[in-house]
Amino acid sequence: MPGHTNEHTKGLRRKKASAVNQHKRPVIHQRNKHNLHELSINEDKSYYIPTIVNGETKVNYPPVSVQKYSDSTKNLIQNLRETIQVHNKKKVPHSKKHRIILIGDSNIKGHASNLKSILSNNYEFYSITKSGSTTSELKESAKKEIRQLSHNDVIIINSGTNDYEMFNFDQTFLNIRNFVMTYDHTNILMNIHHRYDIPNLISVNMNIASLNRKLQKLVNVLPHTTFLKVEEERNLYTKHGLHLNKLGKQLAQHQIASHLHSIFEQKTTHLIILGWHEKQGNKDKACDENQVPTYKNQSRNRKPPVTRS
Repeated sequence: MPGHTNEHTKGLRRKKASAVNQHKRPVIHQRNKHNLHELSINEDKSYYIPTIVNGETKVNYPPVSVQKYSDSTKNLIQNLRETIQVHNKKKVPHSKKHRIILIGDSNIKGHASNLKSILSNNYEFYSITKSGSTTSELKESAKKEIRQLSHNDVIIINSGTNDYEMFNFDQTFLNIRNFVMTYDHTNILMNIHHRYDIPNLISVNMNIASLNRKLQKLVNVLPHTTFLKVEEERNLYTKHGLHLNKLGKQLAQHQIASHLHSIFEQKTTHLIILGWHEKQGNKDKACDENQVPTYKNQSRNRKPPVTRS
């Protein structure tokens, strides 16, 4: 360049290179340097580690912890357990055991063995479980075993959460209704669980809640059926959201056990029918076996009729 020496040109180049390198080099503020080797403490006494982003110290506060299980749920389980233990100690007039058949998807896995330990020896449990099954398979489930049941036994249905994949619950209620109307010779306990493992869980659970309301109305007109009302809180399900967690299963199993006691208490309570029984000489008129005879007093003093003019 005219008017400039080689040394002057080299000096300008060095300054430009130094400026570029200084711009690229990250700047660490000395005032935050002491924080890099120390753990900081939150207001809730939880620890967090500061990090450096683009030369500046930033703090990533941990999310606020939510109580996993509510005390009310644990208290409910304890109350149910105490009530069930009282019922288990009662003497049963008949020696025949109650046969309980559980039919459903993977949500009922483990129910049979746990219910057997919760209840007394007056119950026999059979489980028919098929993961991913829908209510369209109910009518083909354990036909032979179900026909052998009586009013001394119970079928527990827990199916329907997988129906949205096939027909979006349009046919679910009809499938369950047809099943319970076909097997009216025994008792049926039913419920559909919510699910929290799908993107459209809000709309799906709204449909399930609507179905459960329809089932409750169905129970009112079919005396051999009972609706199992269970808690559907999110913290009673696993992180995945499809199955109940340990506490959720405990609650569901104790609620089932309590319903079983209620069903058979109603069955053992009989009405006393008073029939009319008259003496005819030394022979009595026969009355029904279920009737308590009442006798007409023939020797009572009858008042003469009063005639008014």
